[in-house]
Amino acid sequence: RDFCLSRGLGDVYKRQGPNHATTGRSGATTVSDNSDAPRPRVCVVGASTEDSMTIVPKQKIDLHVHSKYAGRFKLFVLNSLEVEECYTEPEDLYTTMMDRGMSLVTITDHDAIDGCLEIAHHGDHVFISEEVSARFPENGCIVHVLCYGITEAQHEELQRLRYNIYELVDYIREQKILHSLAHPFSPVNQRLTPDLVKKSFLLFDTVEVINCLLYTSPSPRDRQKSR
Repeated sequence: RDFCLSRGLGDVYKRQGPNHATTGRSGATTVSDNSDAPRPRVCVVGASTEDSMTIVPKQKIDLHVHSKYAGRFKLFVLNSLEVEECYTEPEDLYTTMMDRGMSLVTITDHDAIDGCLEIAHHGDHVFISEEVSARFPENGCIVHVLCYGITEAQHEELQRLRYNIYELVDYIREQKILHSLAHPFSPVNQRLTPDLVKKSFLLFDTVEVINCLLYTSPSPRDRQKSR
């Protein structure tokens, strides 16, 4: 699949049609119909660039959501209590997301794609993603990397490489996997240092800044109930 990620907003766009746009330094956008123009597999919408990018209809998707396969909660006191991060069945999650008007569906469990595979039969609007627990070899610090639109084979390789974040990032770039650094200031295993924060921002040019913890909107079903 070809996707475009909107920098800072987290909107995903599915590429369709032959139209292209060039965004100049002034921010103005010129639309041209040129089916022979080169089309990038992944492009960032919203950044100032002279390169052509495909105009695509806006899609609605939750880019960071967990199911019962997410694993144990690793933050603070909840880790010692052996609390699971999520208890939601993948099918229930799929139903909820469709009820809330999502046009594309994925699940980003920690180092697992089981939830995605359980709902894959619903159609092409479902794709495989995961939240990879990557480690800095300097001190074992864990940071989370969201990887979208992957294959089962890529999942296996991501898991093999995740113990060295530098090797992981090289592979992600080589495979042109759409990705972002999740919650960059979250001390997952209490080893995050200012120096590693700086390195994180050098390794990743797309960072999660908005997720469901910061924004919620009522679903069509909820709005109907409130009438």
